[in-house]
Amino acid sequence: MPHVLRIFTQNLFESFDLHRIWARPFEHNKASQRVLLKAGFYYEGLLRESILKEGVFLNSTVYALIKN
Repeated sequence: MPHVLRIFTQNLFESFDLHRIWARPFEHNKASQRVLLKAGFYYEGLLRESILKEGVFLNSTVYALIKN
């Protein structure tokens, strides 16, 4: 999956006028966080109680990739 994400983000940078791509997985979703890290994304921080899901506030994390 990290390989697919690298190809996808590279295609996005080449096809569109983008400088930054970001993702916000839930804090408890460690698998998604690992995929992002392996694909070259950098951890930028924790957003506390940033998402309301089924009446419960959950934390999310921020990962980003900047165009080279």
